[in-house]
Amino acid sequence: MLRACLRVWAMALGFVVLALPAAAADIHFFCTDALAPAMRQLVPAFEKASSHQVRTTVASAGTIAARLQAGETADLAIVLPPAWDRLREQGRIDPAIRIVLGKVGLGAFVRAGADVPDISTVDAFRQAISAARRIAVRDPAQRSPVGTYMLALFDRLGLTGIVQPKLLLTAHPPFEEVTSGQAELGFSTLAEIAANPQVRLVGAMPAEIQTYNVMTAAVPVGSTHRTAAAELLRFLGTGSSRSVLRANGIATD
Repeated sequence: MLRACLRVWAMALGFVVLALPAAAADIHFFCTDALAPAMRQLVPAFEKASSHQVRTTVASAGTIAARLQAGETADLAIVLPPAWDRLREQGRIDPAIRIVLGKVGLGAFVRAGADVPDISTVDAFRQAISAARRIAVRDPAQRSPVGTYMLALFDRLGLTGIVQPKLLLTAHPPFEEVTSGQAELGFSTLAEIAANPQVRLVGAMPAEIQTYNVMTAAVPVGSTHRTAAAELLRFLGTGSSRSVLRANGIATD
């Protein structure tokens, strides 16, 4: 499904790019945390292959959506589907461009070299949460989809009373807190965990309680470099770019 979506939109955007070649531009790109590791490879490759430069701002998907909702300008932004719908209804983005770059699930991690608890089933997940000395999650107040989901999940599983006394809410993905020993167990997207050599992946969330952040591209109505942004999207939809996304934990199928 994701591959078909990317292929169709890459063809459509390819026509736009061929029909309207873009002069050199500075593309202002709002990129989510989960996509950032892949973009550290893909953006320089795009800049080398094109005449454009990309100014990348990395933030949580919720923060990006809030900035667009407030009227901040960008040429390309990555948000989650509910935010894309909301921004379209508010007239903040081009309703004709909705491109899914991929999706990423959530996982748990510990400090590199630490013992790995079992979270392969929901019951094992419950036990791991109960046994952990301290748990770190990005604060939902930072508009973090991961933090928002995890706190709701703890509540749904009846774990809030157990988690609350040992929960550490962070202003950023909680890698520093886990690597420094402030927390024993942390949660983030699988892509961000894979990109951090100082932590060790415990595992993906069990299928019954897994969720996916679907990385959805949007072009704000205030974009001043729409054709150049279309070129970047076309580049991100190529087979070689999808391979890089997959290597960085983003599912494109």
